[in-house]
Amino acid sequence: MLRATLYKRATPVHGFDQHATDFDEERSWERDRWLSLDVQYEKRIAQKLQLSIRGYADAYDYYQQMYNTEPSVCDPPTTGPCLFVGKGRSKWIGSEAQASYDWTQEDRYTTLFGVNGTLRSVGGGTDSVEANTGQYVDGLQNDVTETVWAAYIQQRLAPTNFLHFNLGARYDADPRGGSRLSPRAAVAIDVWEGGNLKLIYAEAFRPPTFYEGLFTYPDEIPNPSIRSEQIRGGEVTLEQRVGRHDFLLGAFITRWSDMLSLEPLDTGFYQYQNHSDIENYGLNASVRGAVDSFQYGASIVAAHTRRVTPEGDEQLLPASPQLFGNARVSYALPGALPTIALATTFVERRPADRLLDGNFTPDPYAPASAQIRLTLSQQLPMVPGLSYRIGGSYTTADFVPYVGGPIQGYDAATTERGPAELTHNVKLVGFATLRYDFQP
Repeated sequence: MLRATLYKRATPVHGFDQHATDFDEERSWERDRWLSLDVQYEKRIAQKLQLSIRGYADAYDYYQQMYNTEPSVCDPPTTGPCLFVGKGRSKWIGSEAQASYDWTQEDRYTTLFGVNGTLRSVGGGTDSVEANTGQYVDGLQNDVTETVWAAYIQQRLAPTNFLHFNLGARYDADPRGGSRLSPRAAVAIDVWEGGNLKLIYAEAFRPPTFYEGLFTYPDEIPNPSIRSEQIRGGEVTLEQRVGRHDFLLGAFITRWSDMLSLEPLDTGFYQYQNHSDIENYGLNASVRGAVDSFQYGASIVAAHTRRVTPEGDEQLLPASPQLFGNARVSYALPGALPTIALATTFVERRPADRLLDGNFTPDPYAPASAQIRLTLSQQLPMVPGLSYRIGGSYTTADFVPYVGGPIQGYDAATTERGPAELTHNVKLVGFATLRYDFQP
């Protein structure tokens, strides 16, 4: 498999209070480029043994330039308008070997084992350029080469027809954030006819990125001692199937620890640090099914989500709703008529992204919102392989929970800001697509 991607876009505003770039300046833009190659080979060595080997190589680079008429934005300052350039790059190559052994050839006692190793090079830097002349003034560069590896094992057990276990663990060795063992376990019990009870526990972690742990910026210093973010979660669900109808009721609890955030230091610099935890627990329910050509489904989640500060205070998590869900129905009209489908998603009122650090009055909130989407789709009988889909969507809320415009963040000289200007929603969208599937 080979993939190549290019994504270039304008940057109308960057950073808090438009500090790093003039607003809506055409010379400020960003670009991402990806190139990846993946080769995989699978073979059944014996009736009970399956082997898989995979090799991969990837490359990525990022480029951003920000134009500012204020020379002091560059470090050191330019004599005229400043063009501040940020660059990021990474390359990695690795392989993974995986083996699966079915002890009884009945898919009741299956062991999966795998190892993975990667050599990666990550780097980045900044350049200060005199915008009018293109003359390079100064810059910072930082690159590192690292080796990471992992080993994992999974055991599936089905000692009876109604009891199923899935046990696993993964060990990761990463030079950033330390090494860690991540266990997980699941049990499924067929409690009665069509009823299934599942209990799940899992742990995982995310090492700091190169940018978070090692990158140097004019006003940001690295922190190679920061720890990995960790997550522990448990879930219990009860599923019931009645004919073509499925019902689910569940409860979950998740805790994220050592969450990273960019913090100001007494020296005037910034640094990524392990700063807070996040607690999340709640209930979820869903239903789906079909009656002849009519299909339906709905789900709802009610969650209590809070950020816990180092001082032990609980804060609302910005842009995160505590209640959300969706519902959908479709009906295949008889004969040569199309299929009509209606879907809706909804979220409750939620705080904006600058609730905790924007210093706005009053606190910025986005209203409750629902999105309604209607589509018609059909396989055209006169042209085999040709189908169409037309439709549209409407969103009830005028704003999303993200502050727009140049005034974004806290200003120590201003004790109170006025109301936040939230980003406007695209409320009405229409679309039409044609698809052709080549016939064998």
